[in-house]
Formats: sequence, structure tokens, C-alpha cells
Amino acid sequence: NPSSGLAQQLKTYLTSGGSVVIFPDLDSDIKVYNSFLVALSLPQIQNLNKTASKVDQIDLQHPIFKTVFEEIPKNLDLPTVNRYYDFAENNASNKENIMSLPGGKLFFSKYGIGSGQVYLSATGLNANDGNFARHPVFVPLMYRLTLNSGLDDALYYNLGNDRALASKQLALGKNQTLKLTAKNFEIIPEVRQAGGKTLIYTADQIKLPGFYNLNLADSLIGVYSFNIGRTESDMHYLSKTELDELAEKSNLKIYDTDKDAVKLIAGSNKIGQTLWKLCLILSLIFIAAEILLIRFFNNPKKTI
Repeated sequence: NPSSGLAQQLKTYLTSGGSVVIFPDLDSDIKVYNSFLVALSLPQIQNLNKTASKVDQIDLQHPIFKTVFEEIPKNLDLPTVNRYYDFAENNASNKENIMSLPGGKLFFSKYGIGSGQVYLSATGLNANDGNFARHPVFVPLMYRLTLNSGLDDALYYNLGNDRALASKQLALGKNQTLKLTAKNFEIIPEVRQAGGKTLIYTADQIKLPGFYNLNLADSLIGVYSFNIGRTESDMHYLSKTELDELAEKSNLKIYDTDKDAVKLIAGSNKIGQTLWKLCLILSLIFIAAEILLIRFFNNPKKTI
């Protein structure tokens, strides 16, 4: 049975941003378990349900499963349970249902606690409780939980836009300071502890893109990448009235392809007619020039 001391230690760990997965022992004392769950701000157990059931809802768009399946099968096989806990649930804002039993009952859900998260299962891993531990969905679930349990570091930061760098919580001594360094660059940033993380403020001292090392004494704590922000172009358009005013000032004419289609076709035909006449005139001029050149400048020398 979980103790109150364990609950207190887990509470501290969760507040610091940790992740915990709870698979309950269905043979434990429910009262003791409820004291443990209440200490973690989790729903209490109502009773042990021994009616066999099957998971009927799985949130495949949840970050845990979002990249697991390349193609979602139409008849997805889901875990079955022989016995499970019914919880006294309320509409908690910190709850995310990952898998549910019929009627929306909790089967496997995520609860945000402090800066961390608790993943609570309604059934245990014992073979007598169901096939959850042996089901194909179990391994990717545990793998993704492990990946998501760490600090979600940003891939890069934008120069001039990001005010603070995030790091895992660092315990600094009285005379210890962090340094952010690069080639020909070194600053001592401002450090704050918040929400189980260490926030590092550079005060807009980083001006060049590149990689910057975060050091504590001689130890490398992390590497941060800074890029130049790439904002999208302004996609606002001029109205028809504004276009007409601009065209009038610039001596341009604006056509509406729907309303002025006939004019555009007629205009293109007119241009075509003008060009063929011009080509004919130029051809006649060049032919006349060639005749004149042959007539007056091509005089072969007479031999005696």
C-alpha cells in the first residue's frame, strides 16, 4: 500500500516538473489508496468493478499517440479488462482522457499536477486484471510517456523575440553563476527559478545567430541555438477603390477579368492586327533596301 510519505515525495517531484505513471494494485485497501490519491489531487476510488469490459475510446490525436500510427485501422483492437477501479470523477480542467471505457469511464488519463503530470490507470498490470500489459498499444504508450516526461526544449530561439531560455531546474551555490558563451562572446545572464524550471534571461545581449553554450563552472549544462526570425510577408490586399486610385495616379488601367473579358479579347486581337501590318511594312522596306544595295553597290570590275 502506498504511504503518505511516498505521496509527499511524489508531490514535490511533480511540482518540479516530473512525470509519474500509476498502475494501482487492485487487491490493496481502497481507503489507504484514496488517502494516497487525495494527497496527489487525484480522483478517489469508488469501488472495484469486476464486470469485464473493453476500452471503446482512444484519443489518437493526443501527443502520446499522434506520431505512433502511420495509418489508423478502421477496426482498431483495444485493451480489455476483467476488473478495474471506478473513480469518483469530476470535470477537472487538468484532466486529459487518453483511453476511456464505455460511458466515458476513466481507463488511462493524464492529470496536470504543478509543473508535472500524473498518468493514472484504472486497472493494474496483473494478467488477471486484463490484457493491457500484453496489448500491442502498451509498448508505444510507455515509450511515448518516457519521451514526453523530459523538459520540452525549444529547437531554437529567435533573436530579439524570445526573452528567456528554459533549462531543467539548476541548483546554484551561493557564489556560483551561469555563463552563456560562444566565439568571442561571454555574458552572465540573469537566472530565475519558476515552475520547476530555471529561466535564463539574456536581456537582448545576443545579437548574432549561432550556437551558445550554457556553462556552470567547467561543466556544460546545455547548448542553445539562435536564428534570425523569419516572419511572413504582409498578406493584406488593396481594395478595388484603392487600386483604382493607385492606377489613376500611375496612368494605368485595371481590367476585371469577368466583366471586361470581351474588351480584353478585342484588345488582344487589335494588337495582333497592328503587328502583322507592321511586319509586312518592315519586310517590304528590307526587300527594297536589299535591291538598292545590289543595284548600286555590287559593281564587279571589268577585265580587258
